[in-house]
Amino acid sequence: MVNYESLTYSELLKEFFDEFAKKVEKLEKKDIDDFFPYRTVREKLFYLLNLKLHSGKKLFNKDVKLGYAYVYKRFVKENKLDMYKVNMFFSPMKSVISDPTVLANLADNFIENELNASTSNVSRKEQEFYNILFSEEETPKFYEVKNDKNILLYCCSTFIDSKHYPEIIFKQLFLPVIFDRNISNELLLLPYDFYMDDYKEFLKKYQEKDLIVFNK
Repeated sequence: MVNYESLTYSELLKEFFDEFAKKVEKLEKKDIDDFFPYRTVREKLFYLLNLKLHSGKKLFNKDVKLGYAYVYKRFVKENKLDMYKVNMFFSPMKSVISDPTVLANLADNFIENELNASTSNVSRKEQEFYNILFSEEETPKFYEVKNDKNILLYCCSTFIDSKHYPEIIFKQLFLPVIFDRNISNELLLLPYDFYMDDYKEFLKKYQEKDLIVFNK
C-alpha cells in the first residue's frame, strides 16, 4: 500500500492519472453517461438546451489532463434541477498543480476582499460573475479571475451526481479534476470510481480530520 502521508501533491496526482488512464479505456458510452446527473425529463431538457455542456463527456479519455481545484462553495441540497453543484477555483499552470495551496490563498483573498462590497450597483458582466460564484443554478462555465500574482486563475463550476462524489472526498482540501480546454470548457471533478482502492482506504482512515492536506 502506498504511504500517502509522505506524498507530494504532484506524486499523488500521478497516482490518480495512472488509475484514471487504466480505467477510462475500458469504459463504454453508457458508463460515461452514468457519471452525469441528467436523469429526469427536466434535467435532460436542460442538458439538450445547453450545448456547451455536451463536450464534457469527451473528457473521459486517457489523453486529458488532471489537476487540482479548490472548492469554495457546495450546494448540498437539491436545487430546482434536482442536481448538485460544486463551485471552485482552478488553474492549469504547472506551478499551481504542483503546489495547489496557491489556489486557496488566491481564492480566499479574492472572495474576502473583492466581493465583500455591495453588489447593488454592478455591471451586467460583474453580475454574471457573481452568479457563477454563488448561484446554484447558473450554467457551468469558466470565468477568468484577474489577480496580482499573474496566475492564470479560473472560477468554474459543475453539476454532479452525488452518488459518484461521496461526502468523504470533500475531506481533501484540493480535489482532483479532469480538464482539457481543447476538448471542453467544462471542468469535471474526478469521480470516486476512479480513485485508487488503497487511497479510498486512506480517506476512510482519516475521515475524522476536518481536511486532509498533502506535501507541496
